[in-house]
Amino acid sequence: MLVSYYGRNPRRPNADTVLQHARMYGYRLDNFGVTRLFLPESLANRFKLIHQMENALRELVLKYPDGKFEGLFISDPLRATRTNVLDPNSIGMYVAGSSYNPSYPLRILSQKRNTDWLDKRLEEFSDREGAYEISLDFIIELLEHCEPDPKHGIELWNPKTIKASLEKIKTIKGNRAYLVVRRNRDLNQARRETQGILSGREDELAPRDAPALFIYRQNANQKEEIEIWWPQLRFPDGNYVLAFSFEW
Repeated sequence: MLVSYYGRNPRRPNADTVLQHARMYGYRLDNFGVTRLFLPESLANRFKLIHQMENALRELVLKYPDGKFEGLFISDPLRATRTNVLDPNSIGMYVAGSSYNPSYPLRILSQKRNTDWLDKRLEEFSDREGAYEISLDFIIELLEHCEPDPKHGIELWNPKTIKASLEKIKTIKGNRAYLVVRRNRDLNQARRETQGILSGREDELAPRDAPALFIYRQNANQKEEIEIWWPQLRFPDGNYVLAFSFEW
């Protein structure tokens, strides 16, 4: 079978079930170039997301082959233990050392209040070469004023889950974090939640021993008159996985 049409779209699928469905590709690398899968873009993004999380977890296991890494289950913001509301088998993961960003910031007129607030709060931080050492509490405060655009999908970048994850990191690694600020950027295309918004080697501007927030101010453009701040969060290196339940 070289051609598949995938239309199954339950409201709360299990990640392991979706992975099992990927067996439609079979074990035929020799024919992979002529294998075709037709499905809605939203479902394609779901497959990509689960694939990325699986690869990130595999990389962590390879990094710690003796199995000495921690799995931390975060359930507070989504009540993962209530199976009639959310199936705890539907999980996402934040892996040590990985970066995450909203697919696109919410750029509507009402968000000007958040832009103005962040402008004021960040005015003391210049676009210098390097990172500022700040508190993790400050990062949490900043991210509360960075709303993602739901039209582009909210899965890994769920504000409540991000906040709960950072609070968990604070309990195990302390309240230290890094901040990189940049202004006058012109990004206007949506990204995947693991794709990032950085350019060049900007990821190297902040050390990797504590959480790092890269927050970039985007200029207005022909389609959107509202300037906005677009964040990217990188979790610190280590031997842990933050696992959480979420609704697709």
